[in-house]
Amino acid sequence: TPARFVTSHPTIEGDPITWTVRVTAKDRVEVDVDTTKDKFGEQKVTHYVCTSLANFIAPNARHYQVLEVKGCTGGPNPSLRF
Repeated sequence: TPARFVTSHPTIEGDPITWTVRVTAKDRVEVDVDTTKDKFGEQKVTHYVCTSLANFIAPNARHYQVLEVKGCTGGPNPSLRF
């Protein structure tokens, strides 16, 4: 059974950007970035297929967890942090 994680972050205007992350195999992570509710954004869902998922140690990140996916294809960014 694939692991699935969904999180949402608001834009500056308060519109939600939703990230759906699925680990479907040892070296396959699928990420959907949904900006369809962002009034000032592209209003689309971008699908990424990535090769790894790991913790990212962010400076001053004492109160929250940052995850990073790398080796991504399907969108403009080869790595994503959320």
